[in-house]
Amino acid sequence: MKPNFATKKLGLVCLVMTLLLATVTVFAGCNDDKVKSISITTDPIKITYLAGEKFDATGMIITVEYKNGKSEAIKFADNNDPNNEGYTYDVYKKNLTIEDTQVVFAYKDKKVTLKITVNKRNVDAPKAEQITYIALNGALTVTPIDGAEYKLGATDWQDSNIFSGLTNGSTYDLSVRFKASEINNASEITTITGIKVMGTQNAVSESDFKVTSTDTTITIEEIEGAEYKLDNGEWGSAREFTGLSANTSHTIYVRMAATEALLASEAIAKSVTTKPTRT
Repeated sequence: MKPNFATKKLGLVCLVMTLLLATVTVFAGCNDDKVKSISITTDPIKITYLAGEKFDATGMIITVEYKNGKSEAIKFADNNDPNNEGYTYDVYKKNLTIEDTQVVFAYKDKKVTLKITVNKRNVDAPKAEQITYIALNGALTVTPIDGAEYKLGATDWQDSNIFSGLTNGSTYDLSVRFKASEINNASEITTITGIKVMGTQNAVSESDFKVTSTDTTITIEEIEGAEYKLDNGEWGSAREFTGLSANTSHTIYVRMAATEALLASEAIAKSVTTKPTRT
């Protein structure tokens, strides 16, 4: 019995299906070299960093497992370039921060993670000779130091280099350190102890500066709290200068004397000539 048209058509369909299945099988075999997984079989030489450094993959080996059963070991040898076609990692060329706790490597659609540690840097304390200040009229003003913070005694740290509302005549301990940042720990502390805050005084007024003289003496009218000096002599409380030569020019100085809480005032001067010798 001869096959009819329907039978021929069915046979043709079966043949096509058989060829399609064979083609799929062939292509499936071609895909056996696809990546099945990747793993880190040797860690890089360096896994602990200081903030600001870049990741270094030197010495790391990633092993690739393929679906066809083959494997491949890829060794990284350049800290700035993965240098392996198809490989990437997420911190490439990045300055690391303490938030970076892992590096993710990718090859094709597979990923593997390496744990790393990033620590802040330690910095030296400010040097004592760097710390200069003015302690005057109830305030302590520190010459600013870039990146530093300041405190007096047991007070809180502050960014401002100025402390106000202090008591003239009192002493204070000033502490300075470099403050913590994204990449640095706070430094050790440098402390300057016993800084005394002093007040200033106005100079003696010209109207209060009264002087009399003889041929051998010069006498200054008393000014409460003042001190006096003749020419290049020493400051003192004596207001009368004796044993001078007649008809001789001298310079008399007066200023408000320093106290426990106040600095000496600016001095004012007056030129005085002793009288001629009496005949």
